[in-house]
Amino acid sequence: MDRLVELGIIHFAKNLMIALLILLIGLYLIRSLQRLIENRMERKRVDPSLQSFLLPLVRMTLLIVLGITVIRQLGVEATSLIALITSAGLAVGLALQGSLSNVAGGVLILLLKPFRVGDYIEVDDYRGTVKNISIYYTELKTDDGQQVVIPNGDIVSTSVVNYSTYPEQRFDLTIPVSYQDDPIRVRQLLQSLMHEVPTFLEDPAPSVFLKGFTEHAIEFTLRGWVRREHYRETLDQLLPLIKKTFNQENIMLPYPQLVVHLHPTSPIPYKKNGNSGS
Repeated sequence: MDRLVELGIIHFAKNLMIALLILLIGLYLIRSLQRLIENRMERKRVDPSLQSFLLPLVRMTLLIVLGITVIRQLGVEATSLIALITSAGLAVGLALQGSLSNVAGGVLILLLKPFRVGDYIEVDDYRGTVKNISIYYTELKTDDGQQVVIPNGDIVSTSVVNYSTYPEQRFDLTIPVSYQDDPIRVRQLLQSLMHEVPTFLEDPAPSVFLKGFTEHAIEFTLRGWVRREHYRETLDQLLPLIKKTFNQENIMLPYPQLVVHLHPTSPIPYKKNGNSGS
């Protein structure tokens, strides 16, 4: 009996030494492999946000495989161990269902790249510059300097407008004029004013067309193409130029007004009540 106990202790000690050796070698190989993957990603210029997600994921997966190997070396049944890990994973997955959808959304954003850090996008009712893309959420900085954090799961399930995808943007501006003004003359003036603004691209050329007749005005649409970064500059140059020219040419910019006509009527004769007791 003592001999069997002694053999069991020797066998366990042997397995323990092998398990420790596997653990040390495995940790060294994992560290080396992680460094190799990181260097390859940097040479391939992989997005930093994607690196920060993939590297810990690879390391965690390799550590789990190493842990299972070490535990098996110590004599634990692999089937029971895998069943336990599967059950724990299922429980955690159900508990973190919302978070996992955000993680999946983050992976899709980082892989498909519908937008990048620095792009100007619109998601639902939020519009701003992308400041950070993490694995759980995307951070926007709005035009008024507010921080908006949107879960990635919501982003991949809705429409996203990326204003930074193309370098050129169409410029549209509606200008109303009075019905007393000649529309042909107004159109020619607006056309010449657009050619005076240097930020408009020559191809396609800027154009002016009659949009329609409203209750108070004749409306013209000014349309042209500009570099995205020149949109605000174009607006700041064109609007004062239009106002100055209209003042010089006596062209009226109308505003809503209500005209009331009073028609004289015969006065209603006053009839005294005979029962008033006066």
